[in-house]
Amino acid sequence: MGFRQNKKEPRVRWLQTHRHALASAGVPFSVLDDARTWNYVLLHGADHHGTGWDPSWISDTQAASLLALLLEFYTEDDDLVADLTRRLTQTRSSEPTS
Repeated sequence: MGFRQNKKEPRVRWLQTHRHALASAGVPFSVLDDARTWNYVLLHGADHHGTGWDPSWISDTQAASLLALLLEFYTEDDDLVADLTRRLTQTRSSEPTS
């Protein structure tokens, strides 16, 4: 009978490798410490039913760092990536031009 070792999953390895960088970008360890919570945040853009974390709580600088990290591995098919991209695009378009 075969079984899967969770630590060998690419998404789990990526999360473990980038855990501290993600935390520096504003994602709390309560989200990062549980792969299921992290996957929920990726799929829904926030963790309203679990930890309560929402990316609107982080600064635009942190959002840009988080988006850069996520784009190394994830695509805009994930709601968190799409939401951050939209947020930063709107922020940039509302900045005054010189």
